[in-house]
Amino acid sequence: MKPTDDWMHGARLALLQAFAGGTKPDANVWVDEWAEANRVLPPDTPEPGPFRNARTPYLIDIQRTMSPASPIREGWLQKAVQVGGSVSGENLIGAWICTAAGSILVVFPTLDDGKQWELTRFEPMRANTRELRKRIRPADLKGSDNTKLRKKFPGGVLRLVGSNRVGALKSPTSTFLTSATRAAPSSWPKRAPSTSAARPRSLATARRQSKAAAPSTARSSEVISGAGSCTAPSAATPSTSSGRR
Repeated sequence: MKPTDDWMHGARLALLQAFAGGTKPDANVWVDEWAEANRVLPPDTPEPGPFRNARTPYLIDIQRTMSPASPIREGWLQKAVQVGGSVSGENLIGAWICTAAGSILVVFPTLDDGKQWELTRFEPMRANTRELRKRIRPADLKGSDNTKLRKKFPGGVLRLVGSNRVGALKSPTSTFLTSATRAAPSSWPKRAPSTSAARPRSLATARRQSKAAAPSTARSSEVISGAGSCTAPSAATPSTSSGRR
């Protein structure tokens, strides 16, 4: 066999492997299962170490609603504070990065909120979770081509934007769209993140949209990227949700 034939054979093989990888279906993994198998909570959290669904079983169905295998396309989460909603939202993003190719757009009330989330929530999750470290290089690493607001990973890009910057919402085409807000009910119309500008592009390609809704308390409250559920939780569950196919 001639050297040119060897080169052509190798090129064809590489092309076929790349094509097979690009057309491979997403892994049929539930978000809660991915989190329990891979997520490690940072040392400065109330319960550091491997993530356990047994601590917040009421969030399992909510997370499964927005899993790659779920038929639900859009979900809303209404919750009280300190019930694990932030962690479940992080699980969604981590699972999407690792199991479903596609870009992710995360919308915050302001860009400063996004920067704060990246520093205090996302980076500790990335640094302590092996599967995320394999896919996303640190922003401060030379040649990583990552920034505080843009994270590249195999199959897509994670972008953090502020809802007060309409241009940033219109430009990206994303497979996954999620929004978050911190506000009391009386201030929702002014402070709740608006994803209306991003919806036309995301609906064209999105397989999942995770939309955060209102907190269930009127005091200082938190709503992060969450998912709705196709089945309503029981009255004892400290969160309510809904899903739309």
